[in-house]
Amino acid sequence: DNVETLHNRIVAAFQTLCATPGFWQRVRDSMRRRAVVCIATGDGHIGHFL
Repeated sequence: DNVETLHNRIVAAFQTLCATPGFWQRVRDSMRRRAVVCIATGDGHIGHFL
């Protein structure tokens, strides 16, 4: 029962995120920004640049 409850909560949270306007655009923007910083630093640690 605990696994099913956890699964249902994860699915519900994901559905909420997907219904949030602009969610996927922010995901794409974040990934692009991280990729650019990663390339600029030569594949080094990028956490302090974000």
